[in-house]
Amino acid sequence: MPFGDSGTLVDRIRGAQDAARSDGKKTRSVKSRFDALATMQLGPWHIAAAAAVLMIAAAGTWWLWPRPPARSTIGYGYGYAVGPPMSLLDYYKRQVDGDMKGCWPCPPPRFARTFHDRLGQSLRLAGASIGVEALGLAYSNTISTSTVCVFARVVGEPVIVFVDRAEADDGTTVDPPASLHLFKKRIGDLVAYELTPHDAPGVFELLELTDPPNPDQ
Repeated sequence: MPFGDSGTLVDRIRGAQDAARSDGKKTRSVKSRFDALATMQLGPWHIAAAAAVLMIAAAGTWWLWPRPPARSTIGYGYGYAVGPPMSLLDYYKRQVDGDMKGCWPCPPPRFARTFHDRLGQSLRLAGASIGVEALGLAYSNTISTSTVCVFARVVGEPVIVFVDRAEADDGTTVDPPASLHLFKKRIGDLVAYELTPHDAPGVFELLELTDPPNPDQ
């Protein structure tokens, strides 16, 4: 079977080789451009654009991060508003439902400092009393945004004492159910309300004024 003219065949082979070399140059050219882009150093405009992206990302992170609560309206110490305003009774019920775990332990120096820094006057628990177990302190937005709460158990029952500046008290009253009782006491420049299931106060009778805490404590 004839193969055709040998000169024509050679020309075709040479043409194919030239085309292959041309395609190879194009491929290497494209690859070299990508390599150049990959190794290209950023100029001032690129740096500015990258900085803008980072600033936007940082701003987004700031908005997603929980913000600190508003400052106390009383203006004493380092108090913060904690949550929306609540009545003493509603706050008590919420904490009892949470098994009274909404407080932090406070040894005597920290106990006194908390009241001093937040309300401008130091308090302490005057010794132990049979059947009274002090659990710790918490902040609440009840009498005002600066209210300090003393958590305790008296004969095993949950008791909360709400303490604030006397001038913040607007004559707070609640109508507790028959199972609860509310007692009030003035302690220096502070006012205290004890909400308890017992028919007599068992915690705020132990609260008394004390000297300002040592700055090192």
